[in-house]
Formats: sequence, C-alpha cells, structure tokens
Amino acid sequence: MKTIKALCLSLVLAISTLSFANRPEPKGASSEALTKEISKLLENPNFKVSENEIYATVRFTFNTVGEIVVLSVDTEDAVVENFIKERLNYKKPNCDTKFETNFFTLPVKIVKT
Repeated sequence: MKTIKALCLSLVLAISTLSFANRPEPKGASSEALTKEISKLLENPNFKVSENEIYATVRFTFNTVGEIVVLSVDTEDAVVENFIKERLNYKKPNCDTKFETNFFTLPVKIVKT
C-alpha cells in the first residue's frame, strides 16, 4: 500500500513539474514590433542635431484606446523632449498593445546625419 501511494505521489509531482516546465510563449504584443513602430514615429526630426548623438529615456504607457501616453522624457535637451512628446503622445501604433506590464521605458538615441 505504501508503494502505491509513493508511486502515485511521484507520478503527480512528475506531471506537475513537466506541465509547468513547458509553458507556452505568452500570446500578445511583441516588444520588438512596438520598438519598430516607435522608431518609425521618431524618424526625420524637424530640428538640427547639434551634437553627434543625443540620448533620451522615454517612459510611457498605453491608454484604454491603445494610444501611447508619454509619462516622462529624461534628456538634457528641451527641444528633444518636446519632439519626442509631439511625435509619440496619443499616437496609436499599428501593432498589438496588450502587454503584461503597464509602464515601459525606452532608450532613444538621435544620431546626427
């Protein structure tokens, strides 16, 4: 009787371990697709880039309609901050915006051409 109980217990443990080990990829939005969409929105800045590279960190989320809502832009250049906010705020990307997280941080690099 002890052998049957031990066998059943080990079988249950093995099945539960295997079922959690082979978790499928979560369905939903791809961060790579979103990054490409944001890159398209930030193409061709309407200002002169004075330095070789300008860095910014953009923190954003999505509203209930699926539009980007820029929460903050961390950069030293006010022109770059306004540019990013104008280009991204309340724009709806052409990709799925249903992510597991609510807030996103995206590093942005603007290169002088």
